[in-house]
Amino acid sequence: MSLLHRLFCRSARPGQRRRRENGSWAVPESLERRLAFDVDLAVAIQDGVATYQPGTESVYTVIISNDGADAAAGTRVVAPLPTGVASASWTAQYSPGATGPASGSDAAGDAVFAAIDLPAGESAIFTVTAVIEEAAVGDVIFEVEARAGLGVTDADLTNNTAADTNVRYQPVVVVGSDIGFRSTPTVTVIDPVTGAEVRQFLAFEPGFRGGVSTALADVDQDGSVEVITASGPGKGEIRVFELDGTELSNFRLRPFGDSYFGGLSIAFGDFDGDGRGDVAAGKSRGADVSVFSLAAGNAGWTAEPFQTFQPYGGSHINGVVLAAADIGVVAGGVIQDATVADGQHELVVGTGAGASRSVQVMSLAGGPTLLKEIAPRAAYGLTGVVVAAARFDSDAIDDIFVSGGRGSSAVTDVFSGLLPAGGNVLQRFAAPADSAGTNARSYASGIDLDGDGQVDQVYSLSGAGSNRGAAVFDRAGSQTNTLEILRGPLHLARSVTPTPVLDQTLVTTASGLQYRDLVVGSGAVATAGQSVTVEYVGSRQNGEVFDTSRVETNPSRPVTPFSFTLGVGQVIAGWDEGVDGMRVGGRRQLIIPADLAYGDNPPGAIIQPGDTLVFDVELLSAGSGRGPLVPN
Repeated sequence: MSLLHRLFCRSARPGQRRRRENGSWAVPESLERRLAFDVDLAVAIQDGVATYQPGTESVYTVIISNDGADAAAGTRVVAPLPTGVASASWTAQYSPGATGPASGSDAAGDAVFAAIDLPAGESAIFTVTAVIEEAAVGDVIFEVEARAGLGVTDADLTNNTAADTNVRYQPVVVVGSDIGFRSTPTVTVIDPVTGAEVRQFLAFEPGFRGGVSTALADVDQDGSVEVITASGPGKGEIRVFELDGTELSNFRLRPFGDSYFGGLSIAFGDFDGDGRGDVAAGKSRGADVSVFSLAAGNAGWTAEPFQTFQPYGGSHINGVVLAAADIGVVAGGVIQDATVADGQHELVVGTGAGASRSVQVMSLAGGPTLLKEIAPRAAYGLTGVVVAAARFDSDAIDDIFVSGGRGSSAVTDVFSGLLPAGGNVLQRFAAPADSAGTNARSYASGIDLDGDGQVDQVYSLSGAGSNRGAAVFDRAGSQTNTLEILRGPLHLARSVTPTPVLDQTLVTTASGLQYRDLVVGSGAVATAGQSVTVEYVGSRQNGEVFDTSRVETNPSRPVTPFSFTLGVGQVIAGWDEGVDGMRVGGRRQLIIPADLAYGDNPPGAIIQPGDTLVFDVELLSAGSGRGPLVPN
């Protein structure tokens, strides 16, 4: 039985495959070698991810269908080997009556080259595994085309091609040394998957003892992440480095002038909405924040800041700490939509030690405007706070990490980016057990291991006064590991992923469901309570197909479209939400997080606990009443 339709059965007769013909259902004709004038080849790609990691594999699910009334004999499926891909291999599945090779590998510059025969209404599913080069840097663009065979005329050439773009993502943890008598201005780059040290370099002169704070971002927009370093007390300077320690000297900046030698806090994001990054710097003693844009040609920072302000007023002397967060669509100093990330960042501001003040979330577009506040917690005391931002829950906007307190009483609270009245703490991370007996502050931030934009682990480091290792927590707040290589007073990078490139076609709802319309239909709109009929392909994010109505995956089950009643819980929650609003004739890709699918208890052997699932769904009909799938 289908994984999606556990509460009802298919009503199709075994062995009977349907296609659309003048609005009715018909058994497909046998494939004939003749002129065909009503062929409509359609191509779709789904992989459910937007990133790749060098030296790993990317898997693509390619769906080729013939939506016309005539058979498409000799259809050629062609996918050039993308730049950045070392090799590729593929397997194929076919619906009844469709034929073609079962597997293959790259040859003559193509990742896929196959000739297939598709009767009317039938499909083929190719699973393509691409091995990414170790040295891959730029975007990996996977393109597929279905070309009609000799003597075959395709009625609609606009849907014969599809492309999928993945950007490079290599997770790293970057830490800087804290202030100390024996401290050196060291930056350490760690692979969070293996825990191994990747690189270590000096951010400032060897004799500097004031400590280094760090942020990660693609500063110069070259597709690779850089390390932004800010000095602690004694220098008042910002520098930018490649991950290998090479300095980009054009980005040296003294944000408060040559006469300021205090410490700095930094945040990087697109604060003014121009599509390019900006750096915000705050004083560690005092009240000032200055924000600088990228100079023309991304050759450094502008000479003058485009914003200067004092978030806590001129009398504040305890300094500020900063982070960048995208908490929704903001216009005119007002949050217009808190469910959609718009790519423009807001500034998160906390206070330094010696004060207990609210954490402020501010819009800098058009002038600094206070949007939301997080009231101080008793656990923070007068230690001041450290702030960070990342997507912790499954919605589309960033959540806010606030660390405060000292020693064994130190905590990190993760606040929902929706910031309702009273806060809404998504998770609290306590200080590691070995923090007892110290008076050190703790710094924590989220780490995205797989490039899906959501936190997978939380790292907690200690400040001056402690020599413990870095504690690694899972999302539930349990400590799972200690990285002894990161020992001593350290600062964790405030930002852990580069600023994402927005996919304007991908919609993220408040529940965390993501979808994109591949084809917008022109028929009736599907609404809750209606009986709907669909074709679909379901896969894991690694490309493994676990269920489909288009080809045979289970010999005991007929290959036929599915019907169900929308919005009444007959299918997983992500389907009830994602199919609602589609128009008949439309095709939509659904990316469904585990909490809207099967959570930690999936059926069968293919889907794993916690899996995000990807579906290609075509809406065939929507109306009242159930009715059989195949006419009597």
